[in-house]
Amino acid sequence: MSTDESRMLVAIATYNEAGNIQMLLQQICSLDLPARIIVIDDDSPDGTGGLVSAFAKSNPRVCLHSREGKMGIGSAHKYAIREAKRINADVLVTLDADFSHDPSDIPRLLRELDDAEVVVGSRFLPGGGLENWNVFRRILTHAGHLATRVVLRNHLMRLGLYVLTVPPP
Repeated sequence: MSTDESRMLVAIATYNEAGNIQMLLQQICSLDLPARIIVIDDDSPDGTGGLVSAFAKSNPRVCLHSREGKMGIGSAHKYAIREAKRINADVLVTLDADFSHDPSDIPRLLRELDDAEVVVGSRFLPGGGLENWNVFRRILTHAGHLATRVVLRNHLMRLGLYVLTVPPP
């Protein structure tokens, strides 16, 4: 799928990402993607939402969706899918705000949509990694992925940087 012709939504779920969000938005905007960027913030007490609102004033492609309370990344992704359908996006990109996903990988993953409907960049696939992660975070992440695979009975289920085509409503 040619990204020049597609309508794209980049979705970022946040909670207490004030230290990362401006740099992340700058890096995504510098990719010059034909995309709307939505930050779905769960009422971060560190002011993440305010930083996104300020950034959006100078970049109309960026918008903030504020939610009351900590609702979690799963419901944020569900919101992103609904929003992608609402705006008739052809492509939805989701990534974490903590730089565990490198925004510079987005164009490469978008090129893969020529031969796929879903592309996943994951720290658990070849070429991925857990650099600079402490032992507790590594164990917690592996345990979470194991639980997901057991519950969903799906050995391919991974959390990561997702790029997918959005089916029409």
